[in-house]
Formats: sequence, C-alpha cells, structure tokens
Amino acid sequence: MFLYDKIRSFFTYVVKFDEVDLSITGIVFLLSLAVLLLLIRKGIVKSIYTGVSIMLLPAYIFALFIAAVFTRESTVSETMMLDPVWKYLELFQGETKYITEIIVNIIMFIPLGLLLPGFKRIRIGYLLLISVLISITIELLQLITKTGIFEINDLINNIIGFCVGLVVYYLFIKMIVHDDG
Repeated sequence: MFLYDKIRSFFTYVVKFDEVDLSITGIVFLLSLAVLLLLIRKGIVKSIYTGVSIMLLPAYIFALFIAAVFTRESTVSETMMLDPVWKYLELFQGETKYITEIIVNIIMFIPLGLLLPGFKRIRIGYLLLISVLISITIELLQLITKTGIFEINDLINNIIGFCVGLVVYYLFIKMIVHDDG
C-alpha cells in the first residue's frame, strides 16, 4: 500500500490527475497488457523489450496527453510563441522562472525515446517524426483548448527529451538487454 500511496500522491499533486484519470490510465495499461499477452501467445512478439514497449507505450502516451493538456485549467490569454529561443534568452539573462518548465518539457519525453525503439523495425528518422508529431499534437491541443501556449521552444525541449531517451536506449539498454528478437 505504501508504494500505491506514493504513486497516487505523485499523480494527484504533481501531475494533477484525478481518480478518473488514474483509473482510465490503469485501464489503458491493462488493455495493453492483454494485447501483449495475445501477441506473445500468437508468436508475433518474441522480444522482451518490444513486449514491454507495447505494454507501456499506450499508457504513457495517454498519461502524457492527460498531464500536458487535459488536467490544466483554461486560463491562457496568449496563444502562440513562435520564437524558438525566448525562454533560453530569458534564462541566460538571469530569469530563472522558466528553468522548471524547460526541465519538465525535456523529462516528459525521455520515456518516449526509451519506449519507441522497442518497435525494432522502425528507423530512427521515423521514431523522431513520431516524437515530433506527438509534441505538435500536444501543442495544438493546448492552443485549441487554451490550456497552454503553442511554443516552439516546448517542441525543441520535447525533442531534446526524446533524443536523451534514445541515447540512453542505444548506449545502455540495448547493450544490457541483448534482445534481438
């Protein structure tokens, strides 16, 4: 129960998930697990890492969209910021209020860089394209729902996070797992 309480408090107070969001994420995770077990039984999935990716990726993407778009209040007056470096310039001029936002935007895409390579037959260029499309979708949804600002630097930070996850995968996980199936 202790671990459950810690995870629940993280999603409730940090990510601002409510009970419904957590329940739906759990259902998506369980459905992914069921699909994975079916694919393993049929002999389609032989790689452990691919299996883990199939199981975790849908729940991760669902949770990402909930956290980045649907748990936020609609309070934004400005809609777009197309200058790709404005937060970095503010940061270099001593304004530290954006550092957390930059770090969060990087961290939230690291799992995508770790999970997408589990689908072995997808080339790196396509993996990057998928990451960019997910990031653009989040930014567009924030723009449409007015729960955030469409920011080019968010796209850049998300791609940096994806690349960090990809590098970790290729430098460490791929060597450790030795999973060619």
